[in-house]
Amino acid sequence: MSISTNYLSGIMPDSGQNDEKISAHVAIVGSGPTGCFAALAMLKCIPEVRITVFEARPAPYGLLRYGVAPDHQGMKNVTRQFERLFGSNQVEFVGNVRIGQDLPFEVLQENFDFVVIATGLPSERALPVPVHPGAKIWGASQLLRYLNADPDSDLRTKETVELGDSVLIIGSGNVAMDVARLLAKSDEGFDGSDVDDAAREALAPSKITRITLLSRSPYEQVRWDPSMFKELCSIPGVEVYLDGRRSTERTDTFSGPTRHQRLRVEVFFNQKLREIDLQEDNAYANQITVRTQNGTSDAHLSAESPKTSFRASAVITAIGFEERRIGFGEVPADNVFRAGGCATGRLGNLAENRALAKQTAQLVAAKVGKQSKLTGLAGVAPFLAQTPVSFSDWKAIDEAEVTRARPGRIRQKFTSWSEMSDVVAQTRS
Repeated sequence: MSISTNYLSGIMPDSGQNDEKISAHVAIVGSGPTGCFAALAMLKCIPEVRITVFEARPAPYGLLRYGVAPDHQGMKNVTRQFERLFGSNQVEFVGNVRIGQDLPFEVLQENFDFVVIATGLPSERALPVPVHPGAKIWGASQLLRYLNADPDSDLRTKETVELGDSVLIIGSGNVAMDVARLLAKSDEGFDGSDVDDAAREALAPSKITRITLLSRSPYEQVRWDPSMFKELCSIPGVEVYLDGRRSTERTDTFSGPTRHQRLRVEVFFNQKLREIDLQEDNAYANQITVRTQNGTSDAHLSAESPKTSFRASAVITAIGFEERRIGFGEVPADNVFRAGGCATGRLGNLAENRALAKQTAQLVAAKVGKQSKLTGLAGVAPFLAQTPVSFSDWKAIDEAEVTRARPGRIRQKFTSWSEMSDVVAQTRS
């Protein structure tokens, strides 16, 4: 079913511009921070531009909604700036449209002067060592997406996601700190957040008595932000050890609920991962064994280098991300640009993504002519296989989530796309 003319007029309000005044139609694929920052930058540097932001999901904001730790609402507040962006009469949000599936990429290229791909880095980097197929190993982003109520999180399809009493995290950057903190906090520690409480209950973090982090780097080169480490050390009932020594980082002024049982967090440095095995003897049934060698680099390792074994009931990897090609934008073209993580190969912070998005906007601006001869969103509408979600539809979903929040939470997200579709259908009827 193609998109109706009435619906098209609903997501394309009269901008006061006629087609003769439009300098360029730009399609941005991905409504995460990079895509939104790129749109903001283009509004400033390209006069009379018309921008359409396509999103595969009914909900916008990508990483900010489903990847940022749910207890760090300050970082998520940038979405208020993006709300104003989509309120512009030069920008349209078209959600629930998968480019390459619902809409062929070639059709996008033919109807827009420029296409910006801002799909981020959706895949966890694979572990470079032998891994037992039965070991419970999850990527950090899967855990974060699960706690953020992402309907597409792989953990939603598992029979059980309980982590057990001992969790080992491979990595020592900010994402690793996020995972450790989220598992260490008591329920009250999530006041003012939008965490998925059902997901937290399923993970059973209150049963965890030990969290181990393995860092490839020495302490002097650790990648976590000092404020993130300080926040972890500030959680009541949590004791942090660095290479076996109690951390001196304390925050005596912090007050809050203490965990039901004390939690020991240990960080070990200079750990070169060698193997992840599953212990099958009776003494350590279902226990994972992670074997490492101690050394700052491969050049310093030898057969005589000290070896260490760590036992855990679950392993979380936080070693970075990589791009998963999604079937479009493979062939270089003069009117196609890649922005953010899918261009650089690394997942930067908001400031870095803003700078990269601005650079992409400037590259596009340098190629813009005086007047577009294309039709943009109106041109691709007949090819859409389903009715998209507009920004006003999203606002209805947003309002419904806020309304159903439990005390102490700012919203209760829907955990299935069908629930969101039901809200949209009720709003339109």
